[in-house]
Amino acid sequence: MRHFRGCPAGESPRFKALDSLTRRVLPVVVSTGLILGNVSVGLVAQEVVQLRESADICRDCIRFETVAVLGGDYDGDNLLTGSVYVNRGASGRIYVHDFGAGGSEMFFYRADGQLEFTIRRSGEGPGEYQRPMPIVELPSGRVAVFDEDNVRVSILERDGTFIESNYFPHRISWALPVSDSVLLVSASIRTPELAGIPFHLVHLRGTILESFGPEASLMPGAEGVGRRHVIVLDDGRFLSTSASGRPYRIELWNGRSIERVWTREAEWFPLRTTRRDDGKVSPHLAGISGDGSRLWTVVPVPDPSWTPSPPGTRIAQSGDALDNRFDTMVEVIDLNTNEIVATQRFDQYVFGLLSGETALRLTADDLGVPLWLIQSLTIRPAGRQR
Repeated sequence: MRHFRGCPAGESPRFKALDSLTRRVLPVVVSTGLILGNVSVGLVAQEVVQLRESADICRDCIRFETVAVLGGDYDGDNLLTGSVYVNRGASGRIYVHDFGAGGSEMFFYRADGQLEFTIRRSGEGPGEYQRPMPIVELPSGRVAVFDEDNVRVSILERDGTFIESNYFPHRISWALPVSDSVLLVSASIRTPELAGIPFHLVHLRGTILESFGPEASLMPGAEGVGRRHVIVLDDGRFLSTSASGRPYRIELWNGRSIERVWTREAEWFPLRTTRRDDGKVSPHLAGISGDGSRLWTVVPVPDPSWTPSPPGTRIAQSGDALDNRFDTMVEVIDLNTNEIVATQRFDQYVFGLLSGETALRLTADDLGVPLWLIQSLTIRPAGRQR
């Protein structure tokens, strides 16, 4: 196993928490795990908690408020045609990869949705991209752009100026920066000793520093490693779910081991899920957001009245089709009491959750061109009238 000493993690509480996570995970001798090569296998028995609905659960008090709209500018550069990746950094800045015009476009937005600049350079040379995702903001404000097709990661200044590229052979689905050179990632590493291991601490030069988490939940029947949703807490622990979303299971990780698991049963989220027949998709956890005490979850559920649009119609290409096809269950969980304090069904599709208790929703304008809405999530205090 390679040893690593964490780099300064900046002033952000999230980066300090991630630096704490690094110190928890990387030591060779710890009481909570056994190192096999560079793979960590947790030994701590996990506590499994069944979430229950609170006695005064609220079913109509969750609100969405749009705080930013990305795209829709036909006269300028802010026109998205096929966005597939949206991420927000610790600074509030928003990063978008748009595949609609060849697959290499990147859009950089302020927190209020104002476009700062775009990068449109397709190719294999320095400062050129083929499929730039994920896009990760580093503690210094620099940006790491992972490009699986070019098998590398490029480092940019905050203003988009290209600095350097490094060989990076790993296929990652998300990344959280520990420092300007080390990230916690979820990745599919195709080697026998790391097959099925979801979490890795990696250096931006491609070195895997440590891997852990084979006991993480996967979608039943899934092979390999699915994408994960992760929230890092202020004390360095982190919450994680499978982005495959089934079962409804939230894990609290302490270092390299699962400390606690919360599970949820509901009529609209069966333990046994159906296959994706006839275009219908089973309920699945699409995102989590919050802190160590209050947690938001979103679960797209099929709209029972949905029928496929005729082939070739514009609505089949637009975000309106998603709203017609899915509803979304939004829940608020008190992790201190293990209770669901609010649950509400919306007749719209919520794509996922970002940091800061905000939701990401895909919709479309009248011409079917995609728009991304950044929406804040709020809950009305109990007893207050609308």
